[in-house]
Amino acid sequence: RRIEETTSLVTAEAPQPGDNAVSEEVDNPLITDGIRARAVASWVRDWLLLRNTYEFTHRGYPEVDPLDHVFAQSQYTDKFPAIVLRCGTEFSNSEGMSGSAIVKMNSAEE
Repeated sequence: RRIEETTSLVTAEAPQPGDNAVSEEVDNPLITDGIRARAVASWVRDWLLLRNTYEFTHRGYPEVDPLDHVFAQSQYTDKFPAIVLRCGTEFSNSEGMSGSAIVKMNSAEE
């Protein structure tokens, strides 16, 4: 039996697209129906809305994992919600624990 392929366009509108709106194409054979396509489109939209990425060092938090939701601090604000993209912790006998992290500002949360 022959495998049939179909292509359809699904969009997820941003709340305020503005001048810097982007379009992202996802070509994935695992997206098999309209419901899943709309869910993936919403997920991609929400991910693209997270535009600010921060990289910093910290005193070491071994309990933090990628995709955890944390609060971070910048020179512009005392506390903002963020999603951890990458984190690492090191231990040195002379310096103790230290770490580094890359987070994306999660403006969708409050």
